[in-house]
Amino acid sequence: MHQVRTYRNIIHSHSLLPFRVVVQETDLLVHADSKLEIEARDLVLQVRGYLEAFIKRHPAFATSLTPWDLTEPAPNIVADMVKAGRKARVGPMAAVAGAIAQQLTKDLLKTGCSQVIIENGGDILLSSNKDIVFLNFIFFPPLN
Repeated sequence: MHQVRTYRNIIHSHSLLPFRVVVQETDLLVHADSKLEIEARDLVLQVRGYLEAFIKRHPAFATSLTPWDLTEPAPNIVADMVKAGRKARVGPMAAVAGAIAQQLTKDLLKTGCSQVIIENGGDILLSSNKDIVFLNFIFFPPLN
């Protein structure tokens, strides 16, 4: 189900190029120092393919609310999700957004890109060789 992410309208970067990558439930806003939309989409399709193939063999992986026991070799995305789920004592799918963003960042950096910011549902992953300043304004409604 598509969700309007209006908070994305307040993100500005003077030196990075923004683009969206949408593949099924994965909806990312990427800022990078190169326009890599096609490469990023291909990488997301690849990573999702590995995950979807694993879930076809192990359907309970997608619904487990407890840490998963990995008993066989698995794609990097699955291993990362299992490790994160185990650390947080939750099911592996709790880490899917972060794991996809992390793998995409690693792969984009291999293309020669030196700065990547990925926003996924409010979570942000940043990799940069420069100082970055984040300004965050939170407004709370009055109590009465």
